[in-house]
Amino acid sequence: MRPTSELRMPLQVGVMTSQSMLRAFVNIGLALVILVLGMTAFLSMGEDGSSIPRLVMPLPEALLPFSVFALLAGVVAVPVLAGLGIVHLWRVLKNPPTDMVLGPAGIRVVGQGCAYRWEEVVTAGCEVVVTEELALTLGNVLRRAHNSIQDVGGDGSLEQSESERHEETPVVVGRFMLPLVDGDVVSLARAEDPIEVESLEALCRTVKAVDRTPGLDTGPQGGAGARILACPECSAAVGPQDEDSVTCAHCGARVAMPEALRDMIRATHRGAAERAGTEQAVRDLVRQPGAETTRRLVLAATGLLAVAWAVSVSAMAASWRLDALTLPGLALVLGSPFAFTWGVYYLVRAHLVSRGALRLVSLRFGARPPDREGEPHGCRNCGAPLAAGPADVLVRCLYCGMDSVLTFDLRRDFPSGGEVPMDLGEVFAQRREERKQHFVRAGTTLAAWAMGSLGAGIAIVWGLATR
Repeated sequence: MRPTSELRMPLQVGVMTSQSMLRAFVNIGLALVILVLGMTAFLSMGEDGSSIPRLVMPLPEALLPFSVFALLAGVVAVPVLAGLGIVHLWRVLKNPPTDMVLGPAGIRVVGQGCAYRWEEVVTAGCEVVVTEELALTLGNVLRRAHNSIQDVGGDGSLEQSESERHEETPVVVGRFMLPLVDGDVVSLARAEDPIEVESLEALCRTVKAVDRTPGLDTGPQGGAGARILACPECSAAVGPQDEDSVTCAHCGARVAMPEALRDMIRATHRGAAERAGTEQAVRDLVRQPGAETTRRLVLAATGLLAVAWAVSVSAMAASWRLDALTLPGLALVLGSPFAFTWGVYYLVRAHLVSRGALRLVSLRFGARPPDREGEPHGCRNCGAPLAAGPADVLVRCLYCGMDSVLTFDLRRDFPSGGEVPMDLGEVFAQRREERKQHFVRAGTTLAAWAMGSLGAGIAIVWGLATR
């Protein structure tokens, strides 16, 4: 059964995009540091002391071998690191955060600008393809270069080449693949984090179940051995209410409501105040900004980091030209933007915590949708009808005690009883703890950046005063 209204949930949360942003500026920053060290090493080998900037004057002659090594390392590492940085910047633009919208007409991917009608896709054939790829790091690039040299060099002995090969570090990549009726297959999302890959698999199962009607358990037995009230005429599950009798939504017969079940309903309503915080958290989660806002945030953070690095490079170049750059000043000028890069990255990750939680809640905690209009939603765990009011978002099952969210009307596979889903309160507790950790790390690194920038300014002023 296809959705009767649009359901929007995060597809590409943005973790990989933020990691690409971090790796881009770390690689470019390392390339810059090595380049400056190489230039310093070159100048330190000059014989005319009057032409040597004060930056390298404190270097003793004993460091000459190191200077030669720094030059050689710079020749190899600088272009590789700069290239890796550019590739990661391209990934920031190529893999933006996206949302998947499942609606009556089909599937839309917000952030990629693509849409597919249900008639154009083969929902049963969608899958998450997991492969191992080489991590885009300096170490892997150098290992690949070394292995290539070994393959073509030496005496041509394959055994010798194999024994001297360096193992390259792989990374697990999951891709959400959606087949089309015309035979083409499109990739809707890509993830490297294991939790992200698992979440894509859960979302894939949701899409595959779109054309199937799971149906509520209509027999008298519920999950975990619970006894579900059933209509004596048609044996369908009956939605519990705090009334003497209710009407069966299937056959219209009146079903007496046991007093014990009515007591459970009253007890659940009395405990609703205790769950008010969790219910409000669910409402806030649903109202959070989507992929467009997250993409603008990542692009703004990328631009901010580019400006920070440009300012640091400009300050270094100007103080170098004025012969006011000292070794402590160089360390502070080039070190502080690294701290700023990590701080901005942690702030972006703190924002992405909510997007990850939304996808987790929508895929694991959504109530079972009714098979027919007018019927109650079913418990996500045991399938029993839920006693929900018109304004309720979070409803606790009277039979198994599990909380279900009514906001997400998903058609998907449900647990068969062997797996007990995580408590919803634990999800929000973990979310709060994760966000707290990101904010603490952001505060620490941004404080280090502020102190480093202040120290760099003092070092430059001191260099100007004592040149």
